[in-house]
Amino acid sequence: MILPHSEFIENSHFQNICTKVQFAKDECPADSIYGVARATTPLIEGTLEGPVYLRSTTEPDKYKLPDVVAVLQGPPSLPVEIDAIGHVDSVKRRIHGETVRLLRTTFDSTPDAPVSEFTLEMQGGKKGLFVNSANNLCKGPRRHFTAAFTGQNGRQTTLQPVLRVGCPKR
Repeated sequence: MILPHSEFIENSHFQNICTKVQFAKDECPADSIYGVARATTPLIEGTLEGPVYLRSTTEPDKYKLPDVVAVLQGPPSLPVEIDAIGHVDSVKRRIHGETVRLLRTTFDSTPDAPVSEFTLEMQGGKKGLFVNSANNLCKGPRRHFTAAFTGQNGRQTTLQPVLRVGCPKR
Protein backbone atom coordinates (compact mmCIF):
# COMPACT_ATOMS: atom_id res chain seq x y z
CA MET A 1 0.00 0.00 0.00
CA ILE A 2 1.47 3.37 -1.03
CA LEU A 3 -0.06 6.57 0.36
CA PRO A 4 -0.51 9.73 -1.73
CA HIS A 5 2.50 12.06 -1.87
CA SER A 6 0.59 14.60 0.28
CA GLU A 7 0.76 12.27 3.34
CA PHE A 8 3.66 12.38 5.83
CA ILE A 9 4.35 10.66 9.15
CA GLU A 10 3.94 12.96 12.17
CA ASN A 11 6.59 11.66 14.57
CA SER A 12 5.47 13.98 17.37
CA HIS A 13 2.14 12.09 17.48
CA PHE A 14 3.79 8.78 18.37
CA GLN A 15 2.34 8.03 21.82
CA ASN A 16 3.81 4.64 22.51
CA ILE A 17 5.20 1.75 20.50
CA CYS A 18 4.56 -1.81 21.63
CA THR A 19 7.73 -3.88 21.94
CA LYS A 20 8.03 -7.33 20.38
CA VAL A 21 8.14 -8.85 23.88
CA GLN A 22 4.98 -6.99 25.01
CA PHE A 23 3.21 -8.00 21.79
CA ALA A 24 4.14 -11.69 22.23
CA LYS A 25 2.66 -11.61 25.75
CA ASP A 26 -0.50 -9.69 24.68
CA GLU A 27 0.61 -6.83 26.96
CA CYS A 28 0.77 -3.87 24.56
CA PRO A 29 0.04 -0.52 26.25
CA ALA A 30 -3.33 0.97 25.36
CA ASP A 31 -1.66 4.06 23.90
CA SER A 32 0.17 1.91 21.33
CA ILE A 33 -3.22 1.41 19.58
CA TYR A 34 -3.59 3.83 16.65
CA GLY A 35 -6.66 2.49 14.92
CA VAL A 36 -8.94 -0.45 14.19
CA ALA A 37 -9.07 -2.91 11.29
CA ARG A 38 -12.00 -4.94 9.95
CA ALA A 39 -12.06 -7.73 7.40
CA THR A 40 -14.82 -9.87 5.96
CA THR A 41 -14.38 -13.18 4.20
CA PRO A 42 -16.94 -15.58 2.76
CA LEU A 43 -15.30 -18.33 4.83
CA ILE A 44 -16.33 -16.85 8.19
CA GLU A 45 -19.77 -15.70 9.26
CA GLY A 46 -19.21 -12.33 10.87
CA THR A 47 -16.38 -9.82 10.80
CA LEU A 48 -12.76 -10.19 11.82
CA GLU A 49 -11.95 -7.07 13.81
CA GLY A 50 -9.33 -5.71 16.15
CA PRO A 51 -6.87 -3.02 17.17
CA VAL A 52 -4.02 -1.68 15.04
CA TYR A 53 -0.75 -1.30 16.94
CA LEU A 54 2.56 0.32 16.24
CA ARG A 55 5.06 -2.37 17.19
CA SER A 56 8.85 -2.46 17.15
CA THR A 57 9.94 -3.71 13.76
CA THR A 58 10.94 -7.33 13.41
CA GLU A 59 13.55 -6.37 10.79
CA PRO A 60 15.50 -3.35 12.13
CA ASP A 61 18.27 -3.73 9.53
CA LYS A 62 15.74 -3.34 6.73
CA TYR A 63 13.03 -1.07 8.21
CA LYS A 64 13.68 2.03 10.32
CA LEU A 65 10.04 2.71 11.24
CA PRO A 66 7.78 0.64 13.53
CA ASP A 67 5.60 -2.09 12.05
CA VAL A 68 1.84 -1.60 11.79
CA VAL A 69 0.11 -4.71 13.14
CA ALA A 70 -3.62 -5.34 12.75
CA VAL A 71 -4.80 -7.99 15.24
CA LEU A 72 -7.89 -9.42 13.55
CA GLN A 73 -10.07 -11.53 15.85
CA GLY A 74 -13.04 -13.62 14.84
CA PRO A 75 -16.49 -13.44 16.41
CA PRO A 76 -17.03 -15.24 19.76
CA SER A 77 -18.42 -18.25 17.91
CA LEU A 78 -15.08 -18.58 16.05
CA PRO A 79 -12.13 -17.70 18.30
CA VAL A 80 -9.53 -17.18 15.57
CA GLU A 81 -6.81 -14.49 15.57
CA ILE A 82 -4.79 -13.29 12.60
CA ASP A 83 -1.91 -10.83 12.99
CA ALA A 84 -1.49 -8.86 9.76
CA ILE A 85 2.01 -7.36 9.99
CA GLY A 86 2.86 -4.39 7.81
CA HIS A 87 6.42 -3.16 7.40
CA VAL A 88 6.64 0.62 6.87
CA ASP A 89 9.24 2.35 4.71
CA SER A 90 9.43 4.87 1.90
CA VAL A 91 9.82 4.42 -1.82
CA LYS A 92 10.94 6.86 -4.54
CA ARG A 93 8.50 7.61 -7.36
CA ARG A 94 8.39 10.16 -10.15
CA ILE A 95 5.29 12.34 -10.02
CA HIS A 96 4.81 15.09 -12.59
CA GLY A 97 8.51 14.93 -13.48
CA GLU A 98 9.69 15.24 -9.87
CA THR A 99 11.18 12.45 -7.73
CA VAL A 100 9.37 12.20 -4.39
CA ARG A 101 9.38 9.78 -1.45
CA LEU A 102 6.08 8.08 -0.64
CA LEU A 103 5.09 6.11 2.46
CA ARG A 104 4.69 2.40 1.79
CA THR A 105 3.40 -0.44 3.96
CA THR A 106 4.16 -3.99 2.85
CA PHE A 107 2.31 -7.01 4.20
CA ASP A 108 4.67 -9.87 3.28
CA SER A 109 2.16 -12.60 3.95
CA THR A 110 -1.49 -12.88 4.75
CA PRO A 111 -3.65 -15.95 5.38
CA ASP A 112 -4.62 -18.05 2.40
CA ALA A 113 -8.26 -16.96 2.43
CA PRO A 114 -10.38 -14.72 0.23
CA VAL A 115 -11.05 -11.27 1.69
CA SER A 116 -14.10 -9.49 0.31
CA GLU A 117 -13.57 -6.24 2.23
CA PHE A 118 -10.81 -4.73 4.37
CA THR A 119 -11.12 -1.44 6.25
CA LEU A 120 -8.36 0.30 8.17
CA GLU A 121 -9.42 3.25 10.33
CA MET A 122 -6.58 5.25 11.83
CA GLN A 123 -6.84 8.00 14.45
CA GLY A 124 -6.77 11.51 13.08
CA GLY A 125 -6.21 15.03 14.34
CA LYS A 126 -3.80 15.46 17.25
CA LYS A 127 -3.43 11.68 17.60
CA GLY A 128 -3.08 10.91 13.90
CA LEU A 129 0.14 9.39 12.62
CA PHE A 130 -0.19 11.14 9.27
CA VAL A 131 -0.14 14.77 8.27
CA ASN A 132 -1.73 15.95 5.08
CA SER A 133 0.19 18.60 3.14
CA ALA A 134 -2.62 19.16 0.62
CA ASN A 135 -5.03 22.03 1.13
CA ASN A 136 -8.35 20.65 2.34
CA LEU A 137 -9.10 16.97 1.83
CA CYS A 138 -12.80 17.60 2.45
CA LYS A 139 -13.10 20.19 -0.34
CA GLY A 140 -10.31 19.29 -2.75
CA PRO A 141 -10.05 16.49 -5.29
CA ARG A 142 -10.19 12.92 -4.04
CA ARG A 143 -6.88 11.38 -3.07
CA HIS A 144 -6.10 7.78 -3.98
CA PHE A 145 -3.61 5.34 -2.57
CA THR A 146 -2.07 2.41 -4.42
CA ALA A 147 -2.72 -1.15 -3.30
CA ALA A 148 -0.76 -3.86 -5.15
CA PHE A 149 -1.50 -7.55 -4.60
CA THR A 150 0.33 -10.72 -5.62
CA GLY A 151 -1.51 -14.04 -5.37
CA GLN A 152 0.01 -17.40 -4.53
CA ASN A 153 -0.25 -18.23 -8.22
CA GLY A 154 1.93 -15.21 -9.07
CA ARG A 155 -0.89 -13.16 -10.60
CA GLN A 156 -0.74 -9.48 -9.74
CA THR A 157 -3.27 -6.69 -9.60
CA THR A 158 -3.04 -3.05 -8.60
CA LEU A 159 -5.96 -0.98 -7.32
CA GLN A 160 -6.31 2.76 -6.69
CA PRO A 161 -8.96 3.04 -3.92
CA VAL A 162 -10.02 6.43 -2.57
CA LEU A 163 -8.38 7.57 0.66
CA ARG A 164 -11.37 8.54 2.77
CA VAL A 165 -11.22 11.07 5.56
CA GLY A 166 -13.76 11.96 8.24
CA CYS A 167 -15.16 15.25 6.99
CA PRO A 168 -17.91 17.12 8.87
CA LYS A 169 -21.35 16.66 7.36
CA ARG A 170 -22.97 19.69 5.84
